[in-house]
Amino acid sequence: MKHFCQAFLLVLLVAAAGCREGKYDLRFQPADDSRYRLQTDISGKVTVKMLGQELKQPMNTSISSLLRFDTMPDGNTQVAFAYEDYNLSQGKDKTMFSLDSLSQKDSGALRVLDMMSSVEFSATISKKGQVLTKVSTDSLWKVVEAGLQPLEEQLRKQLATALRPLINDDMMSGMLEQCFYVLPGKKVNEKAKWKNQIRMKSIFTMVINNDFELKSVKNGIAEIALTSTITNADQQVAMPGLALASPPSLGQPKDNTAFDIMGMKLDADFKGKQQGLIYVNLGTGLMQTARLQQQLSGIFKINSIEIPMDMDMKIDYKLDGL
Repeated sequence: MKHFCQAFLLVLLVAAAGCREGKYDLRFQPADDSRYRLQTDISGKVTVKMLGQELKQPMNTSISSLLRFDTMPDGNTQVAFAYEDYNLSQGKDKTMFSLDSLSQKDSGALRVLDMMSSVEFSATISKKGQVLTKVSTDSLWKVVEAGLQPLEEQLRKQLATALRPLINDDMMSGMLEQCFYVLPGKKVNEKAKWKNQIRMKSIFTMVINNDFELKSVKNGIAEIALTSTITNADQQVAMPGLALASPPSLGQPKDNTAFDIMGMKLDADFKGKQQGLIYVNLGTGLMQTARLQQQLSGIFKINSIEIPMDMDMKIDYKLDGL
C-alpha cells in the first residue's frame, strides 16, 4: 500500500508539473535562413476639429518589407529587414504616393528606391519576440542623403515627406515589436494571459501597454486576443526626417528634435486603446496574420491654441514565406 501511495503521488506531481509548464510552446523560433514578406496595411481616418468645424481625412498606408531570420549562438534570433515598397493615399481625392510608381516616372526616385531596398537593418529578437538591440537607421540615412541631393526641390520634398515615418530608429523597433513581441516566451495552456509594453515613436512617442490571452489553438495556429491602452510618453512633438525636405543641407535629423511652426513649439497629448486578434504559427512563433483596431483621441497644442484630433485606424499584418 505504501509503494502504491508513493507511485500515485509521483503521478500527481508529474501531472502538476506538466500543467504548470503548459501544452503549447509560444516561443519565437523561426528556422535558420527562413525568408518572408511582411505586408502591413493601415487604413482609417483622422478627424480634426477647428473653429466649430470637423475635417475628416481618410488615410491609407501600405508597406511591403522583406525579412530573413537566423538563430544566434545564445538562442535568440537575428532578423535582417529591408523595405520593398511603400504606398500612401490620403484625403478625399485619395491622392496616392507610391515609391514604386514614382520611381517609374523619375530616374532619380528610382535610384533612391533601389538603394533603399538594398539596405538591410538588423536586430536581435528574444524568445518573446522583443527587440533586444537598437535598430540603427544610420546606413539608410546616408543612402537617402546621397539619392535626394541631385533631385529637384518638389520631388525631394515629396520623397522626404513619404520617408519620414520609415527612417526612424524607434519606429523600426516598434514596427518589429508590434508584429513579433506578442509571445510569453514559454509553454502555456489555453486561456493563459501575459502582458508587455512597447514604446513606438511616430509623430510623438506612444507607450502601448498590451494584455494578451491565448484563446484557442487549431491546426498548429494559436489565436491570441490583444487589448491595449495607449498613452504618449512625451508631449513634445518630434518629426524625424523633417530636415530632408529642407535644401541645401540634408544633415541627419535627430529623433528628439522638436517640431515647431514659425518658432512656436508643437505639443501633443493623446490616449487611446487597441484591440484585435493575432494568429501565430506554433512551429516558428511567427505571427501569420493579425487585425487590430486602434482609436486615439487628444489634442495638438500650439502655444495657447488647442486642436482636438481623433484617429481611428485598422491595422492588418500578413506574413508569407518566400
